Amino acid sequence: MALVKRALLRDDPRPLWVCGWGGMSVLAQALWDLERELRPADFDAVLGKLRIHSISDQDFSGPWMRRCYGERLSYIVTPSQPDSSGTKDYWRAAWPGISTDRNAHGSEDGIRRTKGFSGADFDLVSKGWVRTYVRSVSPLGRLYPQTRFILEGDTPSYLGLISNGLNCSEYPDFGG
Repeated sequence: MALVKRALLRDDPRPLWVCGWGGMSVLAQALWDLERELRPADFDAVLGKLRIHSISDQDFSGPWMRRCYGERLSYIVTPSQPDSSGTKDYWRAAWPGISTDRNAHGSEDGIRRTKGFSGADFDLVSKGWVRTYVRSVSPLGRLYPQTRFILEGDTPSYLGLISNGLNCSEYPDFGG
């Protein structure tokens, strides 16, 4: 959390992008602390330079930040509507098509199926594919971890930050 606070307080006029795949509790705690430590105008300046792109709400910290800081916070997300377990409507988030979770979450249309999300291409995100096209290609590829659980990708949370001439990171709704 100290690194997040230090980055938010750095004397740098550029926006600070925070890309989230998991829950946003560390960022939420940093904002909670800074709101109590800074003068209101300084805290508003921190919020003004912060840009958040989260894949979905995997815990209650994202909804809490959006509720607490409202329009002062630039927050891109396809929110789920968490219930007490944090899973209600989780399947509506942006990531199911790249997940190889065959058993836990159901399908894009919300109907539980034994093979999980029907949109995922399991051949492209399998351990065999990783072994053939990542781990055996280069010394860096050999360092890619051999996972015990599902393979996922963080690409949606940072891809919009890569300038390709068609997009504008400040306006992700433009596409690109």
